[in-house]
Amino acid sequence: MKSTVTSLMGGVLLVLALLPTNAAVADEVDGVLSLYPVGSSTYLAVEITLAQGQSLSGLQWYNNDGTMAFPKLLLMEGSEGSPPDLAETGMILDEVTGESLSWGDVTLTQAVSSTTDRIYAVFLFPEGQEMTAEGAGGGPGIGYHNRDATHRSFISAGGSEWVQLSKKHDLAIAVSVGSAKTEARTLSSLKGSVDLSAIPREQEIAIPERTRLVSAAPNPFNPQTEIHFELKRPTHARLKVYNLRGQLVRPLLDRQLPAGAHSQIWDGRDLSGSSVASGVYMIQLEADGKLEQLRVTLVK
Repeated sequence: MKSTVTSLMGGVLLVLALLPTNAAVADEVDGVLSLYPVGSSTYLAVEITLAQGQSLSGLQWYNNDGTMAFPKLLLMEGSEGSPPDLAETGMILDEVTGESLSWGDVTLTQAVSSTTDRIYAVFLFPEGQEMTAEGAGGGPGIGYHNRDATHRSFISAGGSEWVQLSKKHDLAIAVSVGSAKTEARTLSSLKGSVDLSAIPREQEIAIPERTRLVSAAPNPFNPQTEIHFELKRPTHARLKVYNLRGQLVRPLLDRQLPAGAHSQIWDGRDLSGSSVASGVYMIQLEADGKLEQLRVTLVK
């Protein structure tokens, strides 16, 4: 997977993570967009333009990881080229996801319209869950096409300041619309409002006493296991999988991380993306000048 930094704002780097040349995937999208790092209030907003009299009845997007949900999907009014104020009234959908490397789909029980003819679909990314690979267990991401954008898109590290994405990448977003005869409510008339205080911007993090590999669960596992580790201080961490002959099976993580508790999924695949054989494997954590190992067992 290749990654390129395309934007920098308040410490948030926009990463375009390119999917491997998989024929089934290539027919759908050219790559998957993810954000790095993902804080407690990291958003991706997509502008949806409605014709006069139209309403929004559903939303589809190309989804990377079906095991990871977007904690919130907000539907809000906004003006052309200007993302919404997230403290205003809008529709809030919780725990939105789709199948891995396939299309996620949200159908609204009641269609909604906008007094500005613009609706912004705002995805909240799950805190600390950056995309590391394609497919299940690889982390949250949304597909894109290498073409002029039909949807303007923006990112934000806190929901107040927004940066527009490159117009050369078109997010794989589709909408279902209703006609003027469709019974719909305007988003501005909804009673519920988006309370940013309910989505904490910062959380008090307990600092571990030492850097260590904690556990892998489940263990034995099939088809994937979640590896838990702790960092005493901010450091560059490397997490890798080896077989019992000491041969590298797959690198899982190689980047700077903050102090605190972390986790990483291994989906039982090697560098080529093929499922490995049943057996015992070594998880190795190299961080903070320490080297720790943990045995995991894959049983098929």
